[in-house]
Amino acid sequence: MNLIIPNIDRETFDTLYNSIKSNINRYRSGDENWIYDFWRDKGYTVTPSRLDIKLLRLDPQSEETDVAVALYEGLGISPMIASSGMFWTIYSHYELPYLLKKWSLTGNDDEDTMTIRSHYFCSWDENRRELGRKALPRLWWIVHLTVDDSRTDRYELTREALMQASTVMEILERPGTTMNRKVTNRLLNYSLKQREQGTPLLREEFRKLTNHLNALSQTIRIDALDEKELDDEIKSFIHWSRNYRPQP
Repeated sequence: MNLIIPNIDRETFDTLYNSIKSNINRYRSGDENWIYDFWRDKGYTVTPSRLDIKLLRLDPQSEETDVAVALYEGLGISPMIASSGMFWTIYSHYELPYLLKKWSLTGNDDEDTMTIRSHYFCSWDENRRELGRKALPRLWWIVHLTVDDSRTDRYELTREALMQASTVMEILERPGTTMNRKVTNRLLNYSLKQREQGTPLLREEFRKLTNHLNALSQTIRIDALDEKELDDEIKSFIHWSRNYRPQP
């Protein structure tokens, strides 16, 4: 099934956001076809855009990596479109069955409103760090940043990233690494090698490493480093971190 994403303005978007509680039973039903009727009932004229995409009907029983890859490959959208909170909000409303399985509603109006705001909506203004916290854009962006055609398994680093939710958060929300494919590739390549050698990076180590690279990006253009320079910086920091003993 193909889906035409509509052209809407900020007021139309805000009306949907501000009407979550009055539409709460529509969300609970899992019906993904009501938002056009809602806008028409409110008196808004909603026109189709030229963006014609496939409605994927994501499988909540699948592994998260499989869902992420299906979303990335199936939508076939550009990073510009994937930066739009409006796009993700509307598309999420057509994947309600998936979202309801992943972030179920309890029947309490206040709790359910908060769940819907947190996982089903993105803000109108472009905010890529925020997209890293939202259900569907988070998956699209982590695949976009980790897919590597030079590998036998082009999604090997995607799997590495999605092994821990905290890894995705560190990659997508740190200013020094956010949306930087080269830095992300070298971070995850190192993480994968450490895992294969039986010395996987601990969650706290990965957090400290991304903090270090973020701080480094304030003094140099980190994306100007070549792969070897990045690898050496990463190895050097982890070696120092694992051997550092504070003075008594």
